[in-house]
Amino acid sequence: MELLSLNDFRGKKSVVNTEEFKDFVKEERNRVIYKKYDMDINIRDLYPINIHTDNKREEDVERFNQLNIFLLNFNDRINRRVTKKEIVYKKDKCRSILTIQISKRGYLKVFALPCIEKYDFLHLFKTIAKSNCKPLEKLILIKEDEDLKYLIETIKQYLKDVL
Repeated sequence: MELLSLNDFRGKKSVVNTEEFKDFVKEERNRVIYKKYDMDINIRDLYPINIHTDNKREEDVERFNQLNIFLLNFNDRINRRVTKKEIVYKKDKCRSILTIQISKRGYLKVFALPCIEKYDFLHLFKTIAKSNCKPLEKLILIKEDEDLKYLIETIKQYLKDVL
């Protein structure tokens, strides 16, 4: 039979009473104090949204805001995640259903799943190359307000199918 001895956790010789542990506790507390959490459950941004909206045309940012509000209010199952390259809308926080990129050239790029072809009567969605390795294979460019209206009408039917 072997006897194991553990350090005292409450006495004068405990691990808690060492200077290293006290410094560790201060560092951990300082790291947690300044964290901010967004209480909107549908928005889980890894980066601030303004990295995509800064230095872009005002019309494109306004179109994006209209599309963003429409998507987040459409259903509670749609979530937004801002990554470094694009704004991703997911179904139940796991499957990407739509992504948006705001281009510096004066338009929005909207990517969708291939099943959107069923609702694309004007055939504005184009198939991107397989070399891009994106799960969302269909692309539409939003350059004018008419394009945005058409996209919103198409997305309404598309989201009913996807969700």
